[in-house]
Amino acid sequence: MNIRPLPGYCLVEPLEEETKTASGLYTPEMDKDKPSRGKIIAITYNETAEKKEWFNTSIVEVLLKIGSTVIYKRFVNQDVEHEGKKYLLVNFSELLAVIE
Repeated sequence: MNIRPLPGYCLVEPLEEETKTASGLYTPEMDKDKPSRGKIIAITYNETAEKKEWFNTSIVEVLLKIGSTVIYKRFVNQDVEHEGKKYLLVNFSELLAVIE
C-alpha cells in the first residue's frame, strides 16, 4: 500500500533538526518555531487547476520533484504514520523553499 497525496499536496519525510550549532552551542526550545526541512516522498499535481489559483501548476512541477529537500512551515501540516515511519502531508502553499 502506498500513500498518494491529493492534488496540491506532497508527502514529506521530515529531516532531523540540528539542536547544536557549528560552534557547539545548543539551540533553545524557542527555535522549534522556525520552519522545518524535509524530503519529498510523493507528490500529486492538480492537472485541472484553474488560472485563478495562486500557483501555476507547471511552475510547481518544475520546482518540486520526488527526492527534493524542501523547507516548510511548522504546525500546519497533517501528520501521517505508514509502516512505522512518520510523514507529513504538506500543501503547496505551506512550502517556503527548495534546497538545491
